[in-house]
This record gives sequence, C-alpha cells and structure tokens, in this order.
Amino acid sequence: MRLKIHLVYMVLIMLTGILLGWYGYNLGYENGVKTGKLIGYYQAINEQPQYLKFFDNLTELKQFLEEDDTDKYFYVPLYFDCDDFAIMLQVRALKKGYIMNIALVDTNGDGRADHVMNLAVLNTKQYVLIEPQTDRIWVINDTPEIGINYFWPEVKIR
Repeated sequence: MRLKIHLVYMVLIMLTGILLGWYGYNLGYENGVKTGKLIGYYQAINEQPQYLKFFDNLTELKQFLEEDDTDKYFYVPLYFDCDDFAIMLQVRALKKGYIMNIALVDTNGDGRADHVMNLAVLNTKQYVLIEPQTDRIWVINDTPEIGINYFWPEVKIR
C-alpha cells in the first residue's frame, strides 16, 4: 500500500511538472544562468525542438543515457548535487526532443522527499525512475492499473 502511495505521489509530481513546467523551465534557466549554477542551459531553451515526445521504449532511453555524459560530472555538496544532476539530464533530454520529468523521492521511508531523480514515461506505458548521477534505472510500473496513465506521443511547443 505504501508503495502505491509513493507511486501516486511521484505521478502527481510528474503531471504537475508537465502542466507547470514551461513556466518553471524559463524561471529556472534564468536563475541558473545568473548564478552560474546551471551552465549552458540557456542554450537549450533557444535550441529546443519543435516537437517533444516520450521515449519509445526502454532501449531508446538506455541509448540516450549512454550517449549523455551527465553522470560523468562531479558531485559537489550544496553546489552541484542531486537536483542539479536531475535538471541537467532533463534539459539535455529536452534538447534532444524528449519529455523527461523530475521526481522527488523518499529514500529512507520517512514520508518526506530527500532526493531528486528523473522520471521517464515510455510509449510502452512504463514509468522509469532514473538516477542521473549513475544512469541506473528502475522500471517502477509496467501495468496500466497503477497510478495515472496516459498516452501522449507528441507535444507541440508554442
């Protein structure tokens, strides 16, 4: 039961991110450029593709992660930590035309989010949790009965 609650919690965060994401992207990128914390992400806004899509399957997601070097960066407490890795991977996915979300994760079971990871929804209706610091993945749902499922192959950027 607790796992289902956490899955619903992550899915709600994901949906909120999609609905409010563009506002957050712009605000986050501007702040990142100003502070120097999110170096280079401003270019991603200017170079975003015309259409966004979900990853077709697990193979396509793994190929993207293999080609991306976010996991090669150094962890620097309070400066470049889990949220920065997750944002970097999300922006790089955006730059390649993919939708990737950010998930707040409770790693110690106390009911509070204490870590930030990425969440990808595949066109196969699977939810995949990604640790952006190591590229380790977990398929957390492959059945349509758990959580809120939807199929949204392309999103037009306005």
